[in-house]
Formats: sequence, C-alpha cells, structure tokens
Amino acid sequence: MKQHYPENLDEIIHGRSRLAVMAFLARVRTTDFVKLRDELNLSDGSLSQALKKLEEANIVKLDRVIDVNRTRTQVTLTRKGDDMFRQYVSKLNEMIGDVAAREERMAR
Repeated sequence: MKQHYPENLDEIIHGRSRLAVMAFLARVRTTDFVKLRDELNLSDGSLSQALKKLEEANIVKLDRVIDVNRTRTQVTLTRKGDDMFRQYVSKLNEMIGDVAAREERMAR
C-alpha cells in the first residue's frame, strides 16, 4: 500500500498552479501565455514562476513567437511532460481507488 502514499506524487507537477497548467495543456497541447493566464485565472508572476519550474524539468517548452509585430510566448507540453502527467494522474487514481475500496469495506 505504501506505493500510493502522497509523497510518491511528482512534486514538480503537484503544486497548485503547475497542476492547473498541466491539466490545461494535457487537453490542448499548445497555447499562448495570455490564454493560459486568463483560462487559469493566474497572475503573470504566478504563471511565469510555474512555467519556469516546468520548463527547467523539460515538461513544457516555451517559444517566443512574433505575431503581427508583437512577441508572444507559446507554451507546449513536451512528450516527457505528457508522460509524467499521465503517471501522476494514474497514481492519483490508484490512491482514490484505495480510499473508495476502504470506505466500501467499512460500510459493510
């Protein structure tokens, strides 16, 4: 049962803002900074900090793109990031399943 303890959840993903970024990117794969900020209702600073940690771990890729005379930041979930997020979700599901099974046994 110890394999399901919370400390086995990836700390890079587990932070609130980083988890929100990962969940959003798992659906869309690529977006720009402004859309991500607005969708997640995060401040520029909070999102920048979250993206910096994710980029350092090669979970997301940040690209500067020139679009109609202005620069925007494009955020893309990497293959590694996608794999890590899937593993994270799988571990969470296992933990939730353990809780549900325990509650079911106790209800009997």
